[in-house]
Amino acid sequence: MSNTIPKIRCHRGNVGNELWIHLPDLSLFETTFLSGNEAANQTVLSSLSGTSFSAGDYVLIGDAGSEQTEIALVSSSTATSITISSGTSHAHTQGTKITFIPFNQIEIYSSATSGGTFALLATVAIRSDALETFYVATTDAITVYYKARFKNVNDTEYSDYSDEVLATGFAYNTVYSIKKRALEQLGEKIGGIITDEFLNDSLWECRREFDRQFKRWSFRTSFNTDIANLTEGQYSISVPSTLRQPDSPENILGLRIGNRGRNLTYIDKKTFDHYYEMIFHTTVGTQPSIGDVTIVLDNVRDLDASGSIVIGSNTITYTAKVNATGTLTGVPASGDGSITVAHAVGVDAWQNASFGEAIQFTMFEDTIYFNCPFDSDFEGTNMIMDYYRTMPEYNSDADVLDEPNVDMFVSNLKYMIKSKKEKGNIKIETDSDYQNYMVRRSNEIKKEMLHQGISFSPDIGHLINVD
Repeated sequence: MSNTIPKIRCHRGNVGNELWIHLPDLSLFETTFLSGNEAANQTVLSSLSGTSFSAGDYVLIGDAGSEQTEIALVSSSTATSITISSGTSHAHTQGTKITFIPFNQIEIYSSATSGGTFALLATVAIRSDALETFYVATTDAITVYYKARFKNVNDTEYSDYSDEVLATGFAYNTVYSIKKRALEQLGEKIGGIITDEFLNDSLWECRREFDRQFKRWSFRTSFNTDIANLTEGQYSISVPSTLRQPDSPENILGLRIGNRGRNLTYIDKKTFDHYYEMIFHTTVGTQPSIGDVTIVLDNVRDLDASGSIVIGSNTITYTAKVNATGTLTGVPASGDGSITVAHAVGVDAWQNASFGEAIQFTMFEDTIYFNCPFDSDFEGTNMIMDYYRTMPEYNSDADVLDEPNVDMFVSNLKYMIKSKKEKGNIKIETDSDYQNYMVRRSNEIKKEMLHQGISFSPDIGHLINVD
């Protein structure tokens, strides 16, 4: 239920800020049908199968958004009937749909600022005989922001919150506005085969197709991004989740240590391996306590039979190891070689390594690796990256698309709607909306090619003894 997110839209009307909250998506929930005609004020409803519903559930009687559809609370059920807590408001005919609905109310919240503190404004019943529940905030200013969540009064369960929306409504480049313009320009509405899910899927498909037209879009750059905070002995960091092609340096514009400012140089995996010849690396497997005489690591098989390891600034000596359990034994309880820090699980542990300042990196398996572990001078230092981002994914009508010309998606969406209604029997060669999209897409690619530049900055410091 927590994954059901309300869709909210706003408009500044004559009597205040007007809000519409769409019904929850019920397409994946249990459904049955009345097996006979039922008069109004009935509490026992005949059903083809009532066993999918339990006491305390809410059900929608009728088609969502249709006249005389209502929500009822289930008291009990059998294989052939569903008993509800109070009589129905309307008569319902045989074959009427009965659908599980996880919520029966909507909580509406407001805030004076975007991202500010939201306070509960009103709690209203979900209107089941319309696709949207309407509410007017008569005294709120035009600058107020709103969000909503669904509520189940019976067991006090809630959905996730919607995105916040300004009282004046959605901007032109939001998901909602793009879908709305496409529908209005065709004189269409959501319903039947044209569902909101279809519109979203079609829009994402078009965006992915557009994204593939160019490897590096200038509007998808991320500069001076803090991707990690270094610790002593660390030699790797995870790549940002938004980096294009995370196994390749192709989309990294620059990678540098925050207090140094100079970009690191990329090296291949083979060159990287040379830096770690006869150096053994593992990680802490179980968090030790200060003064422990043993320490469990992730793997000790490559370590010397006796000797020392370094974890951060803590040098730990040992006299023996147990490969099967990853344990080093014979650790002094105090003094030189003892465990002086309760090292966290996963922290890097080294043997025969020299810490210093990394000047090169490689990357594989969604991870960046440096040519040496960092020494104590870099404890807490930022690792900064400039890079090209992936195409953002969205989950709300209020989300703003990052493409500079979103109008082209309206044209493509119009074509997709017509194609859906005509079961694919529309020729793209003659469809004006598809051709309009192609022209606009081509223009965006041409503009992007003009923005791309190639520069070469030779590193000649070594020739003049300058680092």
